[in-house]
Amino acid sequence: MGESLKDIWADDKLSRRDDAEFLATFLRNKSDELTEANSAKSYVLNLDAGWGRGKTFFLDRLRRQLIAAGHLAVYVNAWQDDFADDPLVAVMAGIDSEVASHLKPRSAAAKAWDVTKATGGKVVGLVAKGLALRGMSLLLTSTVTTAIEGAITSGYAAVSERESLEKVGSSLTDEASLAIERTLNEQAERSVSDFLSYKETIRSFKGNLSKFVLEMEAADGKARPFFILVDELDRCRPPYAIAMLERIKHLFDTPHLVFVVATDSGQLQHAIRAVYGADFDSRKYLKRFFDSSFVFEKPSILEFVTALHAANPIDASKVSAPYEIELLEFLSRFYTQTDADLRSVEQMYMTLETIVSAWSSKARIELIVLLPLIYAFYRDQESISENEDISEALKIPTLPTWTITTHERLADSFNSKKVEKAIPPLAINLWALAQTDLLSLMRQNRSGDWVHDRMLDELHRRFGGTISSSRLQYSLVRSYPKLVRQAGRLSMAD
Repeated sequence: MGESLKDIWADDKLSRRDDAEFLATFLRNKSDELTEANSAKSYVLNLDAGWGRGKTFFLDRLRRQLIAAGHLAVYVNAWQDDFADDPLVAVMAGIDSEVASHLKPRSAAAKAWDVTKATGGKVVGLVAKGLALRGMSLLLTSTVTTAIEGAITSGYAAVSERESLEKVGSSLTDEASLAIERTLNEQAERSVSDFLSYKETIRSFKGNLSKFVLEMEAADGKARPFFILVDELDRCRPPYAIAMLERIKHLFDTPHLVFVVATDSGQLQHAIRAVYGADFDSRKYLKRFFDSSFVFEKPSILEFVTALHAANPIDASKVSAPYEIELLEFLSRFYTQTDADLRSVEQMYMTLETIVSAWSSKARIELIVLLPLIYAFYRDQESISENEDISEALKIPTLPTWTITTHERLADSFNSKKVEKAIPPLAINLWALAQTDLLSLMRQNRSGDWVHDRMLDELHRRFGGTISSSRLQYSLVRSYPKLVRQAGRLSMAD
């Protein structure tokens, strides 16, 4: 019994299930349309999303969903496999691993796959030897150079020490000319023959692959089409990424086959320009390989943070948001305004959760200072130093002024009013005030000052409102930079 969709998407924090169901239906129909039109083509979709947007999670769940629906679906992590000499090896290995449990010994499908692997091996061998058309000029140059060197050696061996230098030169010229002409003729014939063999091997590979897919559909009852999901292509070495796209286009362009290639197209374009030059039109080049592209809808950070909190809850009683803003609202608004990607949001959230878990004081953690420090740490770890003023790290220009409801005491009643408060100045003021000892702060008369009230709240929670004058005590806010570095390292190790 296969997995249910509910189980597959149980931890879907970004509401991607609808996208998966839409794309699965769309890709099935597109593949069927190509088949009905007698088009011997595969279909290639580019899943275009930036780093940290959940591509890997999506492909994993999409693959499981497709398998549950009766399809063959292979996942290939291009970045993990880019140590291979040829991307074809990685794709073939991925297919081999997936279909192994489905193939019955000596069945037509098993035989078709064995033949496909064999012809795939021939393709890899020919490419590796440089016998494709692109390698022909390099091969000729190398061989001719070797022939010249041989001619020079034999030329020197053919004359005695007493013969004139002129005769030596003439002998060398004649020998080299004959060697070069002979080598050019031989290599021209061999290269044309090898190239024709290469084309025939590709044709054979595609035919065998198509036969294998059809045999799997017929014998194993697999639904068409066959899906191959390629992840992390934009993180690969540029030559490997380009080679992967070219293998998909030229070797796997066969009916009943669908590729979903997850990339950050912007990064991949940079990689292509690194190979072909800064002026190369990499955007137009990429479009040659994809039949269509799909872009994720920008997710709700609040929904994502809520899902993170459900899986890894933070004890709200240990933290303090400015003006008692609700915890998840403050976190989501902060992450949204800093324009952090989802992976960074998750890392920052887990760092906060680590700090809260390790927090043992009765005083509450002031998020207005801690969150900017965590954000600064993930942008530049060196910006959070124990021995330096970290005020600069608290200045986040993207944070706007927030409208906050405050309560002021008027005579015997409270009056509510909405005011605008800028977060960075409050954080900087709180950090500055934390450099003053708590006893001195207690003696100050700053009624109604929110920043000062936060320090007094800490004093009461830690010392019950009284503090000895024999030893200076400072706010725990001063410990935040060290806590961020420690928790950040723990989160990154995870």
